[in-house]
Amino acid sequence: MPNTNATGYEPGNILIQGFNIHHGSCSIFIQNGINVLTLRDMDLTPNFGAGVYMRGFVSGLFFRDVLIPSGSYGLYYSSTGLKSNGVTTGTGELFDKNNFYSMVINGQTENGIYIVNENGAFDNNTFTDLQIVSVSKSGVYIGGGARAMTFLNLNTEENGGNTLILTSTATTTSGSATVTVGTNTFVNGSTLTISGADSNGADWYPVIASGGGTKTLVMLSSASTSVTSADTVNNIYSDVELKGAGGSGPAGVTFVNANIGAITDNGLRYSIDASGANNVSCINCLIGRPIYDPNVTVSNFSQNISGKGVRRPNNNLVDTYHTSTFGGGSETPRTIVASPPGKDIVLGLADVNGDNTTFGSVEVRKNDGSATRLLKIDSSGNMTTAGTINNLTVNSSSITLQGNTFNGNTNLVQTNASGFIPNLSIVGRTNSTTPATANIGAYVSTETAITNASASGTWINASTLTLTAGDWDITAKCRFLGNSATMTQEESGISTDNTTNSFSDLDASNNAARWGLSVTDHATVDVPNYQQSFNSQTNYITKVRISYSGGTAQWKCTSFARRMS
Repeated sequence: MPNTNATGYEPGNILIQGFNIHHGSCSIFIQNGINVLTLRDMDLTPNFGAGVYMRGFVSGLFFRDVLIPSGSYGLYYSSTGLKSNGVTTGTGELFDKNNFYSMVINGQTENGIYIVNENGAFDNNTFTDLQIVSVSKSGVYIGGGARAMTFLNLNTEENGGNTLILTSTATTTSGSATVTVGTNTFVNGSTLTISGADSNGADWYPVIASGGGTKTLVMLSSASTSVTSADTVNNIYSDVELKGAGGSGPAGVTFVNANIGAITDNGLRYSIDASGANNVSCINCLIGRPIYDPNVTVSNFSQNISGKGVRRPNNNLVDTYHTSTFGGGSETPRTIVASPPGKDIVLGLADVNGDNTTFGSVEVRKNDGSATRLLKIDSSGNMTTAGTINNLTVNSSSITLQGNTFNGNTNLVQTNASGFIPNLSIVGRTNSTTPATANIGAYVSTETAITNASASGTWINASTLTLTAGDWDITAKCRFLGNSATMTQEESGISTDNTTNSFSDLDASNNAARWGLSVTDHATVDVPNYQQSFNSQTNYITKVRISYSGGTAQWKCTSFARRMS
């Protein structure tokens, strides 16, 4: 059913209802313009071509309850044709104010919907309750400067072809043409989509040169970014493609309550390929494959999207420079994020599939072509920087500013590989203040009065030093006096045995000493530098023993200890 308006005047107010149009190249062919056409309750089954083929000036279409089960395209529009005044192709083509309701488009060999307007207006078109199923290539292809295009309740299933579609993972390094994949069923000549392996973390679309049938593939090109276990698929089609044409891409395209490949994604490249789009929204969408947004010019792609989520190259930045009066005065162009009055700015890191474990990080990068990372804060709060932190920004009361030079004058001290302090000169105390008991050099002492021996040849507890845990050097100095008696042997020692008349831990070569000559005047017996280490507070007793006759001998002892560590 063709329309070949040669005069340039558009037919209008046409209603076609209840027809079954089978066979032919196109069921309905609108070539040179139409204004206000209604199709209702139609079955359009072309042998090839399109169910509805349109070009030139098209406005005011209203399609409802239309089935298109075959052909190369379901709905096809190209800007090639006549403008509304009959002039040939130029800049006045129009696809405007068209409405498509409750349509089933399935089984096409190219696209379910193909609309490209390279030159003219492309505004205010609505698609409601459309099903696009089992299309061999991309289900929807929109190219050119579409504006204010809305898809409500779009449902797509099993698009992208019935050939062998494979999804896997891929690992490669920047500059390498070799890729390791998780399956051995990719074949030579296939085009893969490898997430994040192109420049700046964009997706990479290499062709397999060799290695098909194995897990090690060699590509015709090289990766620009290293990836590990990256999402990989050999399907080159998507459920929805939004592409630029004639220097302009779709803008103002909105998807609401859409189910895009969520039931059977068929290994599609993407649910929505927005690589040529600008200002696109997806609200309450359920998707089976990622939404690809390499230009980060898409808005509102965060509103209740379930499934694979939005894939944006991890090195891509958004240029949103502007001049502002933030802070009260005019500023040079910059990007500013301002909080609500008196409120915080919160950057939320979402986990993977609700596992409450796997989170990403917060990064600051340069827009220098390599997206050089300046700052990273991971999900544990650890921060790494590409440079240094200015000393003025560091709280010097809790963090030293001495740097990483050690063991020199005014430097920090660093132990050696064995954990010991290196051979440095350590300055001693320069005043008479006694170190505290717990400090190295602490000194503890006790001294007795001159005391009569209680019996000859019996050990006596002369004094006690109470020492806290640590390493100590203990000394006992004892003086023995004859006091009219003749002394034949004088002994002293240091012991932990607190029992009177006992010295159970006596060690003559270590913690005890004796003077074995007969004297009537005096004798001195010292036990010097008895070194002891212990883990808890311990009492050390100075013990004395005198063998004498003819009177009562006497003794006087001084005991002291010095903490070594």
